Amino acid sequence: MGCSSSVKDSAVISYSPHAHHQAVRVNPRLLMSPGDNNDNRRSQEMRESISGYHEVPLLTLKQACHGLNIQNLDMYIKKAWNYSKNLRHGLTQDEQAAINLYTQQTPIYRLLNEALRKADGRSLSSWYGYLKLLLVALYKLPPYRGTVWRGVPHDLSTKYRKDDEHVWWSFGSCTSSLDILTSPNFLGASGVRTLFNIEVFDGRSVSKFSEFNAEDEILLLPGTYVRVVSEMKQSDGLHIIHLKQMEPPYFLLGPPGKVDRMPQQASQHHNRQNRSIDNEISTEEYETYEDDSKYQSKCPKKF
Repeated sequence: MGCSSSVKDSAVISYSPHAHHQAVRVNPRLLMSPGDNNDNRRSQEMRESISGYHEVPLLTLKQACHGLNIQNLDMYIKKAWNYSKNLRHGLTQDEQAAINLYTQQTPIYRLLNEALRKADGRSLSSWYGYLKLLLVALYKLPPYRGTVWRGVPHDLSTKYRKDDEHVWWSFGSCTSSLDILTSPNFLGASGVRTLFNIEVFDGRSVSKFSEFNAEDEILLLPGTYVRVVSEMKQSDGLHIIHLKQMEPPYFLLGPPGKVDRMPQQASQHHNRQNRSIDNEISTEEYETYEDDSKYQSKCPKKF
């Protein structure tokens, strides 16, 4: 997957009315807002804020979401739990439901990503339980390597110059299907817009767990580090920015640690508790991680 070939292949983009798209519901996460992932000046502060999730225990989904002030949250959790009865890829039902909850057409994904970008431990602390469960689930999935696409209905070319490097601190939803992103329901074929063509090696495919399972969604994790390979403008207002995921020059954010099997007795209690998702939240916590201190390395205070 050479840099020149991926840009060349996307140099002329046309939309066919027969291309795949959803006529009724579309995945809003595939379109960035201009403010998404644009702060690279506070890497140390961002890392310290987000890495606080290492300190919380691994909880059930119901427990992990306790304290989040989101209308209809119990209904969203119940929906995710029911959706996730058939386990895949060795994930527990709670882990699979955590991914599904993120993909639902609710404010959850937006509020979580806003908290991740604030670099404010107080704002993010109420999300630590859910963030840990979600990251545990995602790290259990095999890494996705390949070209993914993401778009925004604005011109971001001035923020992404050749050889610029960026850290994306929130989750980034992309698709492996260019037809989906260039359909009328997303970027369309005219007007000012930016299309990101991203070579990644550490994405996670979440389509099997998502409400939008036909959109080939690839999720990029917080702390994704990218370099701008090239930028080009087409005559129809489209800017194409070719990015390549890189290993960061210093430590950003490690995985949630080694996941151990839940003891059988705790697992039985865990299953009984979740047969009735509307029961009161249990105060029992499940420590299933080794010491995370090895992931708390220091990095330069300035990016």
